Amino acid sequence: MNSYTDVFRQDPNAPKRNGGPYILYSNSVRDKIVAENSHLSFTEVGRLIGTMYRELPPPEKAIWVEKAAAEKARYGKEMEEYKKRLTDAKAA
Repeated sequence: MNSYTDVFRQDPNAPKRNGGPYILYSNSVRDKIVAENSHLSFTEVGRLIGTMYRELPPPEKAIWVEKAAAEKARYGKEMEEYKKRLTDAKAA
């Protein structure tokens, strides 16, 4: 497990990383946008979602910022627990 590629291999038991506000927004609207605009390419869908996110009113954008903060807190807590389990397993 000392090879170069092993450094980049992720443990499947590790917590899933948190997403930022745009990623959370994008994930929530992507299916609807694709269904309504089936003629658009993947890149064009991404551009449309990006434009929609940039044009969100500040109160709506704040909702996604808060969700991202909650996700970051969740990830931090899960990562602490994960690291503790790894440390405990190595000690045993």
